[in-house]
Amino acid sequence: QEGIENRVAAVVAQDLGWDVEYVWWPHQRGLVRRVLNTGRCDVLVGIPKGYDLVRWTSPYYRSGYVIAYRKDRIAEIRSLDDPQLKTLKVGAQVNTPPHNALGQRGIVGDNVVVYNLMFDPNAHPEEYPGKEIEDLMAGRIDVALVWGPIAGYFQKKKGMSALTLVPIDEPSQPFAFDMSMGVRKADAELQGRLEQALDRKRGEIRA
Repeated sequence: QEGIENRVAAVVAQDLGWDVEYVWWPHQRGLVRRVLNTGRCDVLVGIPKGYDLVRWTSPYYRSGYVIAYRKDRIAEIRSLDDPQLKTLKVGAQVNTPPHNALGQRGIVGDNVVVYNLMFDPNAHPEEYPGKEIEDLMAGRIDVALVWGPIAGYFQKKKGMSALTLVPIDEPSQPFAFDMSMGVRKADAELQGRLEQALDRKRGEIRA
């Protein structure tokens, strides 16, 4: 419960006079079908706007993938076209926009270290989403292409001031996304109440 989504959920719930009760579920396929649609929970936080398996709210923040590296170890990197990426050891979550972009540039093979996007703490607790940044800081990889909020958490909360984060911005494909809350397709009333709370608390959420 240390993440940005937990803070946002608390702000929205307080506005609506609700108590927050979490349903924890591994990040894996079938989330909507097995959790939201079965009534285990009523709201999914942190889903991309336009995710067609749910009825989504207006977005409450926008973020994207970043190039992360230690400025005390390698030279400056500003884009995925930097020639250093052909020789450095680069980490990326499999089947994400940065991973696909590496393949389009012919950056494959031994210098690319892949990480799982789907996370199951019961089956493989060591493969949690922060592992890529921890490997970067430990020198097991030289560059991490990772979702911005994950990298930002380590930079800010873990005191990793040597960590440099460069947003990936290219016209070829989207690397940044609007993030919303999702409810069941039939829950138009619930969606409306969440929309009103998000609108009332937009300043606090932004802060």
